[in-house]
Amino acid sequence: DIFREERALYIDKVNHIWGDSIVNSNKILAEYSSDFKTRRIFNFETGEIIIQSKNKDFNNNNLKEELLLLVTSNNITMDKNDTIAKNTEKRMKKEGINSISSDKKDDDIVYNLFFDKLKYSNDEVEKEVSNIIKNGLIKRETLSNGDTALTLISKINIDYVSDNKAILTANIDVGKIHKKAVNFKDIVKKYSIDRKIPEALVYAVIHNESAFNPRATSHIPAYGLMQLVPKSGGAEAAAVYYGKKVILSPSYLYNPDNNIKLGSTYLSLLYYKYFKNVKNDENRLYCTISAYNTGPSNVAKAFISSRNINEAIKLINQKTPKEVFNILINKLPYNETKIYLKNVSASYNAYYYYK
Repeated sequence: DIFREERALYIDKVNHIWGDSIVNSNKILAEYSSDFKTRRIFNFETGEIIIQSKNKDFNNNNLKEELLLLVTSNNITMDKNDTIAKNTEKRMKKEGINSISSDKKDDDIVYNLFFDKLKYSNDEVEKEVSNIIKNGLIKRETLSNGDTALTLISKINIDYVSDNKAILTANIDVGKIHKKAVNFKDIVKKYSIDRKIPEALVYAVIHNESAFNPRATSHIPAYGLMQLVPKSGGAEAAAVYYGKKVILSPSYLYNPDNNIKLGSTYLSLLYYKYFKNVKNDENRLYCTISAYNTGPSNVAKAFISSRNINEAIKLINQKTPKEVFNILINKLPYNETKIYLKNVSASYNAYYYYK
């Protein structure tokens, strides 16, 4: 409730200036200046960058500064500018809500989609950002392991339009699976081993929940890479680590290590606790994926007329994986979960061979 109130207040301010309600979502990062007249938007799914300003004196130097802020953003800088999260945590503390926050860490947000940290100094990064503004593109270099050190920016446009809006739009290549996943490879490996779940499942969930946006935020609210909801799945997973259900703060869940740790834990709870009696591993995987989105009881409802998971499992154990998948696709209570099961299953197969 606190989050939704703060989000509504923030959207009112955005709408007053821009006539729209573009704020942080699960796959879009949106940051505003203190006067709300300049904004940086990055779409983690498509790679689209939009920098806009309604300041009359906004020029190419300002565009450079804004693009540099976006490229070099990390969790510390984002925390400072995230009014919704800051105000939510302040009110949680004031109202005595038992929550867990996170130490500030400088985890990069979009930097590694542009630059290889080992090859480019801060000065070189700034120079390349200047080149983007001046020439409309950035050099590309493919490293021996296939990673891209500098990314081509295509379809770049810089326009100054009649209502004093300076606009930069561009696209970066974020299409290759490994490019975004590699930033979280060590964390995913660590917690998938710890929780005894496939790495491909963790990657597939992140891919579809946030497109690898560490600051992902939904209206529910759900936070971070694996879009954990603090009062439900997040609380259940936290109970495993902290011995009690607590509310996880936005800053805690924006930390990639924390998020993947508890997201993997929740997947493990679904797989080994709620659906432990499902005999076929593939059937159990389909149930786990569906339940991550909609909850275990709604998965049961797809098979029987009630939310009794144990009764549903008796029927599930009589079905082949193909039959279970088709029943879930046709009878899950929500279309969102049907689409989610299709997409995560497809991503799972794609990430299965990713090393």
